[in-house]
Amino acid sequence: MRQTVAMAITTLAFYAIRDRKPIRFVLLVLFASLFHASAIIFIIIYPLARRKLGLLHLAIVGGMFSLFFFGQSLVREWIAIAFEDSYLSGYAKHEATLTVSGFVIQAVMFVFALSYYRRVIAKNANAIILFNLCFIGLMFQLFSSMVAEAFRVSMYFSFFNILLIPLCINAEKDYQIKAYETVFIPIIFIVYLVTKGLPVYQFFWL
Repeated sequence: MRQTVAMAITTLAFYAIRDRKPIRFVLLVLFASLFHASAIIFIIIYPLARRKLGLLHLAIVGGMFSLFFFGQSLVREWIAIAFEDSYLSGYAKHEATLTVSGFVIQAVMFVFALSYYRRVIAKNANAIILFNLCFIGLMFQLFSSMVAEAFRVSMYFSFFNILLIPLCINAEKDYQIKAYETVFIPIIFIVYLVTKGLPVYQFFWL
């Protein structure tokens, strides 16, 4: 619940990025971190938000994969130091992991979005922010197969795929292809949700 509130606040911080309001952005992220310490990681998106996809992103990919394969102890040590005053520091020694399926799903979405990169940016220059959010979310999702809770960090960024994917579909010029994407992409997500098992809800007074 606390992280949901934190995510809601960092979602509002998107508008501060779009409007180039760094002070408002920092204040919103700090406020979000009062609810969940992990929200502070969202601060890294501001200097990257308007960078065109290119060599810097390739360098980040190289660095992230290097840490994943050769620097897992460094990552765990960073978690322990960064969150030493909160229960999150326990994640440094947490052995629970997730499968790579989440990373693969996000990678597929990112590749799909990349295929529309130029068209989307041409129609909406601010969409570059969404591409960078998607990219950073993908990079953090990689570490969920090392520390399961990394997916929570990824969610602060990958949540914005909800906006990016429709923008990509809307940028499709071929009406028939757009129709197929509009119908089948939601169906794929629904089928995935059903096959993975629907959550069980009940009224709070029961």
